[in-house]
Amino acid sequence: MSCGEWKIYQFKDVTINHDSKRKPLSSKQREKMQGKYPYYGVD
Repeated sequence: MSCGEWKIYQFKDVTINHDSKRKPLSSKQREKMQGKYPYYGVD
């Protein structure tokens, strides 16, 4: 399927899921982490 000159992909086909590598951290530990991208997780 395409839209004009744009090709449409499913998100799962153009990304890599690293959820299995996620580190369970407390909200206090996440506050201390600094980097280019914020770390989001569940409490």
